[in-house]
Amino acid sequence: VTGVQTCALPIFAAVAALADARTLAQVAKPSLREAVAMRALTALGEGGGASLMASIARQAELESVRQAAFAHVSEHDDLLAIALHCEFKETAQAAVDRLTDRADREQVAERAKSKAAAKRARQLIREEDEAAGRMEAERQAMEAERDAVDAERRAAEAVIAQAALEE
Repeated sequence: VTGVQTCALPIFAAVAALADARTLAQVAKPSLREAVAMRALTALGEGGGASLMASIARQAELESVRQAAFAHVSEHDDLLAIALHCEFKETAQAAVDRLTDRADREQVAERAKSKAAAKRARQLIREEDEAAGRMEAERQAMEAERDAVDAERRAAEAVIAQAALEE
């Protein structure tokens, strides 16, 4: 057993003894030891604490801990808070990707702390606009085609009617 491993054992035991969700979150956020932060996160996951998971996803020092916490976030308000207030690029962008409401994306594009999140929100809005434009163009093309077919049908009916009158 190395010195590092024996040093971590009392920390693991201390984390295992914690029951308060806020205290577990306070251990997970600043921890630079992934194993310690993950143990706190796991203990927190067992006891609920969805808003605390969002807080950890937004503020944890280690990317792996932020991503593990983010995987537990599902509430709209928590996703929006992460997209707006997280300073970490990957987590903020992942939150933007899970937002479905255009107004939320517009808010992130204007107010996000992370430039990457704001840029991603603008990109998604632009893609949404382009898709809507393509759909409108397709709708107009189908309508024009339908109008052309109707005009041809009316012309054919007029020719038939004229021929019937001449007989």
